[in-house]
Amino acid sequence: MGGFLAVSTTIHGTVGAPGIPFSDSPSGGIYETPSGGVGMSLSGNSFLELNPNGFTLGYRPLSAFNFSGVAGSPFAVSGPSPVPDTVIITPDNLHVLTANSGSNNVSVLSMNSVTGKLTEVLGSPFPTGGAGCRAVSVSPDGAHVFVPNYTDGTVSVFSRNSVTGFLTAVAGSPFVAGAHAYGTIVSPDGLHVFVTNAADNNLSVYALNASTGFLTPVAGSPFATGNSPYSVGISPDGKYVLTANPSSNSISVFSRNSITGFLTPVVGSPFLTGLSPRYVSVTPDGAHVLVANYIAGTVSVYSLNQLTGNLTAVVGSPFLSDVNTTGVVPSSDGLHIFASNITANTLSVFSMDPVTGALTHIVGSPFAAGVSPISVAASPDGLHVTVVNSGGASINVFQTALIPTFNLMTATFDPSGGTNGIVNVSGLLRVAGQTILNQDFADKRYAALAGLITQAFSAKSLTLDHAAGGLIGTPTNDNALAGTVGEYIQARVASGAAVPLTTNVAATVTSIALTAGDWDVEGMVAYHSDGTTNVNDISEGIGTVAATLPVAPGSVNCDYLTIVLPAAPDTAYLAPRTRISLAAPATIYLVCLAHFTISTLAAYGQINARRVR
Repeated sequence: MGGFLAVSTTIHGTVGAPGIPFSDSPSGGIYETPSGGVGMSLSGNSFLELNPNGFTLGYRPLSAFNFSGVAGSPFAVSGPSPVPDTVIITPDNLHVLTANSGSNNVSVLSMNSVTGKLTEVLGSPFPTGGAGCRAVSVSPDGAHVFVPNYTDGTVSVFSRNSVTGFLTAVAGSPFVAGAHAYGTIVSPDGLHVFVTNAADNNLSVYALNASTGFLTPVAGSPFATGNSPYSVGISPDGKYVLTANPSSNSISVFSRNSITGFLTPVVGSPFLTGLSPRYVSVTPDGAHVLVANYIAGTVSVYSLNQLTGNLTAVVGSPFLSDVNTTGVVPSSDGLHIFASNITANTLSVFSMDPVTGALTHIVGSPFAAGVSPISVAASPDGLHVTVVNSGGASINVFQTALIPTFNLMTATFDPSGGTNGIVNVSGLLRVAGQTILNQDFADKRYAALAGLITQAFSAKSLTLDHAAGGLIGTPTNDNALAGTVGEYIQARVASGAAVPLTTNVAATVTSIALTAGDWDVEGMVAYHSDGTTNVNDISEGIGTVAATLPVAPGSVNCDYLTIVLPAAPDTAYLAPRTRISLAAPATIYLVCLAHFTISTLAAYGQINARRVR
């Protein structure tokens, strides 16, 4: 059998279900990795991935699909009467975001990728600057967040700190959209942002400046859709854009010019669907379109023609979900479908035939969720599902597998030779059928792994023969021991214990004691002011002297502004990450300085340190 790959060809698939299978092994073959690299599915569930930053040799254990609530679920969405409407999970799997129409803000919660536990980040919820936000989306690189504001017809844009989850409004935000701006999504290439305008029956398209987050309407925008478009979806290759139009019981499908962002309706669009379609999404392989039909309480499934964009209902569609279905999304591997049913207070879970598109409820489905579950999101790593409850102002988190995916070996190579080919191990490593536990062997043991690399195992290190100092990772959610790489130390001052400030006088917000070693330290300072306080400029920094701003270049974050800080919400700024190398134990201080007049100003926040060597 012969063939070829054309330039810019997208190779779909995953481990065990590759986009280009081997002729003698359907489960083995080639697929595209999330980072744009090339993966090869080997025998069983083993794989080898070549990514821009190195390679991964791994194994995904065979595990029956399991669906159950995680400990501590549901988790509260804070704020006065938030009424969350939409939930998403960031591409890096670190944060969960909700758009809260009742309080005109966005909540950000950090997510433990192992346990699924949610913890609200410092500064959350973040005001949108608009009114009636109903949805939220994030750019593929995770750098920017977009929130349409239904009441005032705008879209707010934030820059996102991928470590802390902190959101900062970009210059020019909120941007003008249309009447009753409702749903939003970003193209997979990160070039365009889409916002549905329910009252104008159209779709706004913006060019996104990846550096600043600034939005510019593309030529021809907005583009006419069916009646009252709520949500917007896009195919994984970015070729087709779809809107769910509940007032006309239809789905509009457009082909997208990937350069200009211009949209052209495909032949046959709009396509009729079930009663009151509220949400539309596309499976990861781009083969099928999913539609949540609110009044009908069903999920419609269509085959998507990759050449024409035409939709054809699959045999058996629509599939019964439960009372008043509002959201529907696929799992990251496309083998399961999750649908939220707002009136029934349930979440339906289906298995999906990747060839026919047919849906079948798994045992136990539909599952009890919270009060009025309105939106659902599946984690990129395939391990968790989140459901936001508008009536209960909470998020239910479910786990989808008993055994998480893990990598046997990862390596990152520096072209200059700086990393010396260090290999890190996570999970349980099996050699010749025996499990090698991180701390179970005090002596060094050598084994050939897949005939590729000879490695040395010990209780403290795993290195190549020519390397010096590779470190074993942890297979669970424990903390690094004191004195070991990865040790984490944090100190925090709550808003109720904020430190009073004197104008033009540096003050210590909080401090931490570090032992000798090489540390990365960062912090965040939040300011609480009286409503009449006039702040001229503020500075934050991390140093080794109390109540003194450091002077080393790059160690101070200075925002020279002429602003009036409102009484609420408080305003927070980051003290940049600083490398601190200590020959002896020392106290490290988070310091701030402000010039202000008229009234009072106080500071609170946190400082974090991670041992890197």
